[in-house]
Amino acid sequence: MITENIDKAITAADARLNKISSIYKTEVRDLVQELVGKGVVTTGYRTSCGRADNTLKRHREFVKVLGMLKKQGFHITEKSFTEKNAYASINGGFWNTKIYTITKA
Repeated sequence: MITENIDKAITAADARLNKISSIYKTEVRDLVQELVGKGVVTTGYRTSCGRADNTLKRHREFVKVLGMLKKQGFHITEKSFTEKNAYASINGGFWNTKIYTITKA
């Protein structure tokens, strides 16, 4: 289901994220595997906190991979929710939750 090009993009996305973290993670790969395996994944990120938070950077990398999956012929739907907490980070901001579902077109 995941082509070699998409797999390389996932590896590159995780590598970019690991440059800003002291802990090696495979966050984008984990999100994509859950989406493809279960058909749905829930993720989130902080916004409006004065700078691009690491959770927002992860989300941006994940969205790039979603674009590749769409080009491969998958239909991906997204539901967005803004949580009602103004204290999602030290600098304020809001937590946004996104639920993605995937089906083959």
